[in-house]
Amino acid sequence: MKPSVPAPLVLDTWALLAYLQAEPAGPVVRGALEAARQDGRRVLLSGMSVGELCYIVERRLGTVAVQDLLSGLEDLGLGIVYPDRATILAAAHVKAHFPISFGDAFVVSLAQAEGATVMAGDPDFRKIGRLVPIDWLDT
Repeated sequence: MKPSVPAPLVLDTWALLAYLQAEPAGPVVRGALEAARQDGRRVLLSGMSVGELCYIVERRLGTVAVQDLLSGLEDLGLGIVYPDRATILAAAHVKAHFPISFGDAFVVSLAQAEGATVMAGDPDFRKIGRLVPIDWLDT
């Protein structure tokens, strides 16, 4: 009997920045990425999170660093899911009912659609109650 693959993992922007900037939570994210490769677990990133990462990196480091970031994301093997109409409406629904950023609402709606767990460190995710499972990183 083939073992089941764990539910997908959706990284929020905070988690990926912790990894990319070698912050204290970075090794936990690295471990999750390595474990996912070994057990076949999909690790997803919302296209909105890609946009957030790009503007944060461009503000701090410039446009050349954004190209490096995008290449690095490809190397991580993340499944980047860009929003379609249904995803936009699902995120809008989440945002209408919970006081979180619109970008975080896309993370939540992606996790809902995929039956995934969110890996997060952003305390705003505490505002969503039990909409999706959260794998908390120390903040």
